[in-house]
Amino acid sequence: MDLITSHVNLDFDSLAAMVAAQKLYPRAKIVLPTTMGKNVREFIQLHRDILDTKDIRDIDLSKTKRLIVVDTRLKNRLGDLKVLPDRKSVETIVFDHHPPSGEDMHADHDYSEETGASTTVLIKMLKDRNIGISPFEATLFALGIHEDTGSLTYPSTTFDDADAMAYLMMKHANTKIIHRFLDFSLDAEQQSLLGELLRSAHSVDVEGVLVLFTRAKVTSYVDSASALTHKVGDLENMDVVITFLELKDRINIIGRSRLGEVDMNAVLEAVGGGGHPQAASAVVNATDIDELESTLIEAIKKNIKESQTARDIMTTLVHAVDISTSVKEAREEMRRFGLTGLPITENGKLAGLITSKDVDNAIKNGLAHAPVKGFMIMKVVTVAPDAPASGVQDILSSSDIDRVPVIENGEIIGIISRREILRKIHGPSYRLPLKAPMEASRRFTPIEIKGRLDALLPHKARMLLSRLGEIADETAIHVYLIGGFVRDLLMNHRNLDIDLVVEGSGIEFAKHIVSALGGRCIAHEKFATSVVILPDGFRIDIASARTEFYEQPAALPQVELGSIRQDLFRRDFTVNAMAISLNKQTFGELLDYFGGESDIENRKIHMLHELSFIDDPTRIFRAVRFEQRYGFHISEETADLISSAVNMQLIGRLTGVRIRDELIALLSEPAPWQALKRLDELGVLKSLNGKLQVGPETEKLLRDISLAIERFRGRIRHPFRRWLVFLIGLTEVLTARENEGFLTKLKMRKEDARIVVTALKQASGVIKRLGDEGLRKSRIHKILREAYDEALIYYYARGNKAERFNIDGYFEIRDVRLKMTGNDLIRMGRMPSVEFSKVLDKVLAAKLDGKVSGKEDEIEYAKRLLARKRGSEEARK
Repeated sequence: MDLITSHVNLDFDSLAAMVAAQKLYPRAKIVLPTTMGKNVREFIQLHRDILDTKDIRDIDLSKTKRLIVVDTRLKNRLGDLKVLPDRKSVETIVFDHHPPSGEDMHADHDYSEETGASTTVLIKMLKDRNIGISPFEATLFALGIHEDTGSLTYPSTTFDDADAMAYLMMKHANTKIIHRFLDFSLDAEQQSLLGELLRSAHSVDVEGVLVLFTRAKVTSYVDSASALTHKVGDLENMDVVITFLELKDRINIIGRSRLGEVDMNAVLEAVGGGGHPQAASAVVNATDIDELESTLIEAIKKNIKESQTARDIMTTLVHAVDISTSVKEAREEMRRFGLTGLPITENGKLAGLITSKDVDNAIKNGLAHAPVKGFMIMKVVTVAPDAPASGVQDILSSSDIDRVPVIENGEIIGIISRREILRKIHGPSYRLPLKAPMEASRRFTPIEIKGRLDALLPHKARMLLSRLGEIADETAIHVYLIGGFVRDLLMNHRNLDIDLVVEGSGIEFAKHIVSALGGRCIAHEKFATSVVILPDGFRIDIASARTEFYEQPAALPQVELGSIRQDLFRRDFTVNAMAISLNKQTFGELLDYFGGESDIENRKIHMLHELSFIDDPTRIFRAVRFEQRYGFHISEETADLISSAVNMQLIGRLTGVRIRDELIALLSEPAPWQALKRLDELGVLKSLNGKLQVGPETEKLLRDISLAIERFRGRIRHPFRRWLVFLIGLTEVLTARENEGFLTKLKMRKEDARIVVTALKQASGVIKRLGDEGLRKSRIHKILREAYDEALIYYYARGNKAERFNIDGYFEIRDVRLKMTGNDLIRMGRMPSVEFSKVLDKVLAAKLDGKVSGKEDEIEYAKRLLARKRGSEEARK
């Protein structure tokens, strides 16, 4: 039996999501919670002949095989059904829209998305599968989305919610019914309660934010309490409202916030509650409301986001030039770092500013050699470090400048660009590059990022990230999580490889970490990177934010210190060019300058700039690897640029070592034949060697190699290089001389090259000798005992039924050993010689064939061999 359910205190979104889920699982029965809002109860009563629901009292829970849960991931909110997710015999499927938490139930399949309503998640699936929706269903689904998104006005509303709403209107959702059940008309009891809440209302200034507190005594549960709290906020024109409803020995708390600075979910967590940043609730077993109010005021103080200043948003690495610098040199500096202006200094103090337009005009007039002093703007608008960020925004919007220097004691300590001010004040997704696709994107908020970290990382790792942010604050450094960690987090994959980038000295920051947490630091001065090994062995990789430029195609880059944006811009693909701030004030903020989050959502591999593959052709291998690993697709523009790089024969300019490393990484993927086939389609394999290709036969061989590895996984000896077997399979089309030349070009390790060459050289002979199923075990052992495990796997994949049978048998006998040794032969009066190994080999062959067993049998058999040999020698005399 399959059941569909949702949380207690049922609302329209959860009811709508249950009905939508039933369309995906038609045999499942909807089990309604016992408590629900008044409007929801009236809707169900009106439509009870249409809704197919079951009473919990009519359900035998022991017969449940599948549980579909909507609008929550917390089993404690499931009422009588909360016992089901813990049963191993029950398959649990979840559709939710709330941020993940550490208390989420186990789900065999979790289709949750962070949209404004759970119904939206299911509408997308119904739409994709072309499942029809009746006008009644469209009306109910629209009610659910309207309710949980505030008719598409709440900050948590997404493009998907609006798109789903438009789809439902097209499916003839009844607006009169929607208005009837969304319209919150107060009855006499509710009007009385509203009056009591308004009379008790008083505001408290908490760190500059006015918070309205209201309270009332009630005799029973009030299903309209949430709406009444909204109403109080509207009437009093307050953005943050907290309501206390006293019911016997417990107090219900309802919190609402329209301010980004006040996260109501975090505030009510202080009293065991939770919900959304904009709306949360709690039930507390207490009677002292004044004490609870004091607790929540402290919680607001603790969680409130401070207003930003120039120091908070400035870039600390400032590219400036001396007043004596020539105009030509200034232009080169701007081009190198992608700047449109440069501060000019004299004796370390700000003297002026020069723009790219000023530089271009000077060069047009033949004055490239002249010092910038003659062309700079001398009256420069500057700000102090403690200037409000909003004030900096006013300066940039009201004047014809694109950056503002931050000055302290006459020295430049930072600079703020239009890009930074827009991102910091309005969020990381507000200003996207022009190339960013216009498809819908989740746009993860800091709260959502924190939720992902809580859900995917162990407690110790989460505490470490928090502590690293504190250390950064103590040392006035901006620190970010970057690269694969961020990509995997957004994809809901666990990744414990922590890579950090700091705007400043990565080596100095590493030393601060060791000073605070212990461990040791390994610094690489040349690359401005370091590795911290904590006392428990945990590794943290730290780099300084850098920018790089390539003096010629396929060469290694020249590296200089830069900003976080410049550091991300030097990376390979948009999905790998994102960062997450760890500093306390901006913890969890996602930096996505290049549309990486959108590309993840649309499952796309997209390069950062048009010279990406020209600068570094190894990115072609990585593009294919990521595409196949995550089931993405290389964008059309990126594929065109790969084609251009291949046609320019840039892969041939790479050093063998760099190609080798990329090939090893690619061949180490779970299904490398897919990536190799893609490389073949793109013409990359032929750039390595004209004979390399992945046709049907090669693809089958590589698949068979993978199956063979799995078959013998428990019997393979280590070290075993899985990737090496696939390399053998890929290069079997080459002659021995071609293969040796190819491996030499790749600078392959001698042992690895020997395994490949030997396996291919001996393959036909070995496999041919194994063609008889009646071979003695000793014969099989003699044929295969010198073979590397990588070669054995290759032989098995290449072999027919009889050959595979014999190789399988070899893995069963390969570890058979004699109990007797050469010492036993010495005790027989024999002198050590090469004869010993021959005798022992024959005894082992006899043991493998079942002719001897146990040490005494082995010794007796050896004596007979030696006696026979002695007799033969005497006969010859």
